[in-house]
Amino acid sequence: MLSRIKNERNYVMENCKVSIIVPVYNAGEYLEVCLDSLVSQDMDEIEIIIINDGSTDISRDICQHYAEKYPYVEMVDKANEGVSVARNVGLDLAKGKYITFVDADDYVEKNYCSAFYNVAEKNNCDIVICDYDGGGITLHSPEM
Repeated sequence: MLSRIKNERNYVMENCKVSIIVPVYNAGEYLEVCLDSLVSQDMDEIEIIIINDGSTDISRDICQHYAEKYPYVEMVDKANEGVSVARNVGLDLAKGKYITFVDADDYVEKNYCSAFYNVAEKNNCDIVICDYDGGGITLHSPEM
């Protein structure tokens, strides 16, 4: 059974450019750093879909806090079925032109979404892949 928590303003993203899907399972120790990096993006046209995959630690409470505080954050609370199922639930809800996955124990740079989006649009890409080498992201696309 899925339980969706959205900001009470019932925010609907029109012209969403990037959907960020974050599967979460018992990541309470790292989750706030991850979500803070996502809500701090320099791009406005994003949505963040957090899939709480049956966490038994404080992860659910943290996810709920962000979903209630930020109108472009949605939380889905579901029984644990694994990261692949959680990602697929996020894909079913995503409204963005592009989709990215961020693990709950990771954090991203402020320009993460805008960098990906700009490379994809400039090069007419269906997919953009990045590496992290300690000095920032390196973007790759099939047409580059």
